[in-house]
Amino acid sequence: MSIQSGTSEFHKDKNASMIGGSGPRTFTNAISFKTPYAEIPTVTTALTGFDILNDSNSRISVFAKDVTADGFTLVLHTWNTTKIWSASVTWMAYSSMW
Repeated sequence: MSIQSGTSEFHKDKNASMIGGSGPRTFTNAISFKTPYAEIPTVTTALTGFDILNDSNSRISVFAKDVTADGFTLVLHTWNTTKIWSASVTWMAYSSMW
């Protein structure tokens, strides 16, 4: 089994609408694998840290999309009036092929 992992940061300084927007908002980070896979791997994501203003409900989701043997797009999504200063997302990619 082949496993690769990493952590990606989302911050309001790079995405002003994380803190100043409302409604649905999506932010992405392009992730490239250090070593390409022989097949498309499975990618899992986990929210591992966040700084969210406490004046409204906290609404946040993270997931991987457009997964290829070379990498994927890491997505952070929020909606309504949630204001995010920053968020950390850890990901792990694995394949049963060596």
